[in-house]
Amino acid sequence: MSAVIRHGSEDDITLAEVDRVAVVGGGGYVGWHIVLRLVGCGHSVAIMDLGLFPEAREAVSANKSITFFRVDIREKEELLDSFKRYRPKTVYHVASYGMSGREMVGTAKQKSRLGKLIMIS
Repeated sequence: MSAVIRHGSEDDITLAEVDRVAVVGGGGYVGWHIVLRLVGCGHSVAIMDLGLFPEAREAVSANKSITFFRVDIREKEELLDSFKRYRPKTVYHVASYGMSGREMVGTAKQKSRLGKLIMIS
């Protein structure tokens, strides 16, 4: 069954019929806040990312509701293995190639596109 998401006020988000959720890119700032919200709603969450946002490192090791998979979304077999092991019912894809600097925009777009194509396939 798919997730039923109802958006109201910031404190009024209900996710029904979802137990195991994967957040691809959950180690970054935006993804981490999605993870926190999901865990706060009582869900078991897998983070699939290359690393963790600094404040997330300690929280992940202390919280049994969060599982961390160190995986590069551009590596199809690694990503598929993580999905097979965790078996999420719902997936949030918020991964991006985090870089700063105007000169890096082309590289970031190229790597993000490759990761998205792998996720779709």
